[in-house]
Amino acid sequence: MDHLVEMHYQILKRLNVSDLIRCKSVCKSWLSIIYDPQFIKSHLTQSYLNDRDNDGLGDRRLAISLFPGYLKANPFEIGFNESRILGSCDGLVCVLAYCNKLRVLNPSTREVKRVANPIICIGDGAMYWGVGYDPYTDDYKIIQGFKSGENYYWREVNYTFISSNGVLYNGLLHWVGYNSTEKFVTLSFNLSEEKFVEVPQPNDEEYQFRVGQHESMRLRNMEECLCVFRQELVPREIWVMKDYNNRCWEIFLEYEREKKSDDVHCVKLLTNYVSSRWSLCHDMLWCDNRKLLGTPTFVESLVSPHLLVILA
Repeated sequence: MDHLVEMHYQILKRLNVSDLIRCKSVCKSWLSIIYDPQFIKSHLTQSYLNDRDNDGLGDRRLAISLFPGYLKANPFEIGFNESRILGSCDGLVCVLAYCNKLRVLNPSTREVKRVANPIICIGDGAMYWGVGYDPYTDDYKIIQGFKSGENYYWREVNYTFISSNGVLYNGLLHWVGYNSTEKFVTLSFNLSEEKFVEVPQPNDEEYQFRVGQHESMRLRNMEECLCVFRQELVPREIWVMKDYNNRCWEIFLEYEREKKSDDVHCVKLLTNYVSSRWSLCHDMLWCDNRKLLGTPTFVESLVSPHLLVILA
């Protein structure tokens, strides 16, 4: 890469996605850079760095907006009879729309991939989902499991899932469930090895009494950490894993935490999408509390939704 091209490369990777889309029309050399897979990864890394360096903000949340000024965001779980966001990873968003339609979109580039309908219909049985990136195969994957009768199906998983949406953290997907002894557990799923592993919960009597043995226990991301809480206690009491590798948990009480604003991206409902029109975009608003803790985090990217594998 010569000096001039390298200079253009470094400048372009610091631009936001909307500016890069316009830059594609400037010249062929810029178009070539922006479409390059390595540039897309480099730009994604830069986007994460920009988010972390933006002082005063918490997480970038993602929710569905029905109408201008109206936000549809259940802090915990949204029923399967409604459109819902199943997860987000590297700027890709998986949405289960009305009539059991599964779509993966990039709100920044306005690309949409129509995914084959789920292997069972809404209402036929409890389902769990997850969206993540597999570095081993360099693929983005959607995980779908479902319950029929007394059994969960996804490679004969021997757990009953309480939470339906997998929480992506540290490259792994996480759910809350209980095992064959009816003990509540936190599960992690490795997308490369396709294996479930139990994650140790806080070794604290107060946690076990107030959180660890309640069906309303949920997992989420907060300030770049995995957290666990009871729905009834948010935002007053949240347990945060400050050190994932050493499984180090800390309790964050509302009055002890620094107040931060979350940057919330509102994705318009995915209806009659036409790629040449502004029928799908995202707007931003501010949230000064943790009511949107149940929504996934989001970062702008150039990643295409057409790079996807479905595991069911």
